[in-house]
Amino acid sequence: MNFLKIYRYFTITAALTFLLSACGGGGASSSALVSPVSASLVQSQTGAMPGDSNVVAIYMDAGPVTTNHVINAMFVDIQICAPGSTTQCAVIDHVLVDTGSTGLRLMSSAIPASLVSALPQVPLGSGVAGECLHFVQGFTWGGVRQLDLHWGGSNYTGEVARTLNTQIIADTDTRVVNAPSSCVVSGGGIANAMQTVAQLGAKGIIGIGVFKYDCGTACVSTTGNGYYACASSCISAATPLASQVTHPISLLTTNNNGSTIALPSLSKNYADQVAGLLVLGIGTQTNNALTQFSSVVSALPYSAGYSAGTFTSVFNGHTLGGSYMDSGTSLNYFPAAGTLPYLVCTPASSTSFVYGLLCPTSPVTLTANIFNTANLAGASTSATVYTVNAQTLVNSASSANAFAGLAGNQTATSNMVFGGSFFFGRSIATLIENQSASGMSVTGPAFAYTP
Repeated sequence: MNFLKIYRYFTITAALTFLLSACGGGGASSSALVSPVSASLVQSQTGAMPGDSNVVAIYMDAGPVTTNHVINAMFVDIQICAPGSTTQCAVIDHVLVDTGSTGLRLMSSAIPASLVSALPQVPLGSGVAGECLHFVQGFTWGGVRQLDLHWGGSNYTGEVARTLNTQIIADTDTRVVNAPSSCVVSGGGIANAMQTVAQLGAKGIIGIGVFKYDCGTACVSTTGNGYYACASSCISAATPLASQVTHPISLLTTNNNGSTIALPSLSKNYADQVAGLLVLGIGTQTNNALTQFSSVVSALPYSAGYSAGTFTSVFNGHTLGGSYMDSGTSLNYFPAAGTLPYLVCTPASSTSFVYGLLCPTSPVTLTANIFNTANLAGASTSATVYTVNAQTLVNSASSANAFAGLAGNQTATSNMVFGGSFFFGRSIATLIENQSASGMSVTGPAFAYTP
């Protein structure tokens, strides 16, 4: 069993599969199955319906590598085509939905070789663009190519993001096939490549976070931020916005200001499969209005550097700056110590799935007060955070793929991550930087969520 966790490196965010153990296999009982989305769910949470042109089906299952399945991973299927083509296309399944990063990133191995060759490389300097993304446990490397992204509606006919700059991980183009040494050894000397579907736990990542570009102005005038100009060799390069990996929603014609994720509650706190919705646009048409949301919170702008896209949470006696809502992280993370101490699981082995997770003796619901600013000035919003005993829950359904109430101990006591466990039974919207939405009193970057 695997879970996903977001790690930030400078101004770039991306998803990482963190292998803990191979726990169970097969499916849970049919009584635990949550599929399809009910009409009451979609109408009460979003007003959207499956098949709407701006609606993309989300699903949770074991992931593309069933021998080491992931939990709480929100996947979508998309269609990609060579720019302007209707025949050079392919459907890519199990693409991870990630509100903590920006841009589409696909494994080269998940795309037919003939289609990869038909996707033009993005030029940079005297060569083509390559990108290196660092994580705590490794890195991804690949070229940046352009494609047309088709998603939503019936058979991917709903919305199109044309000429989308996309990272192709493990790109086979000879100019970018080998990661430069500065990519491999920087970031604390980590040299573990995350270049396969099995290593990532997905065939790609679709980052739908709060920023339009994955590096932004930080990369325009300075080097060393992950972009390279590659010809006979790859050299770290400043990169204009037009050459950076770009938010796919920002390129849509109308529904281009953000998106909403809606997931059902899990009556047993676990399920083998879950179906939900990704609704494109916020307040841009009748099926994505914001009237159902009770809370809106601004996030820090790109100028905040490492803290960009975050807010401050006051939770269980801690003030936690650098907090964020992230569908690409499987669990909630917060300090176990506090006014009400949470017990940390004590499995026999450090390789156990529940190692480092929380195991309260009974379910706990506490409220996080969320502020737009680090000095706690102004009004706050609130969110309830539900936590269960991870060991008991996993023991009761070791082969399930979705778990509500799971949380991990954030030992750094510096931030709080509202991860996949927080999304169940909620609608959570992400507003892109400098964008506005009908019904929201702030401009992006911002989040909106139901209690």
